[in-house]
Amino acid sequence: MQNKATLSKLFGTYSSVRIDTDKLVLAGHSFGGSTMIETAYQLSENEQPHAVLLLDPWYFPVHEQVESGKLRFKCPV
Repeated sequence: MQNKATLSKLFGTYSSVRIDTDKLVLAGHSFGGSTMIETAYQLSENEQPHAVLLLDPWYFPVHEQVESGKLRFKCPV
């Protein structure tokens, strides 16, 4: 699965860590919320998370892309 390869690149391989990549959720607060919007957008269709949870996101850095329809997601946001 493509998600497992991506996670291995980011975090390495740990035998004691088990991540169900089919249910991976990206979450962020404030600027982290804005970062998660951009991260989800940059991921390929095979790497899309199960959902994106935004907690009081700082909307300014991405508002133009969202309002113009350039940012579209295949998962709940």
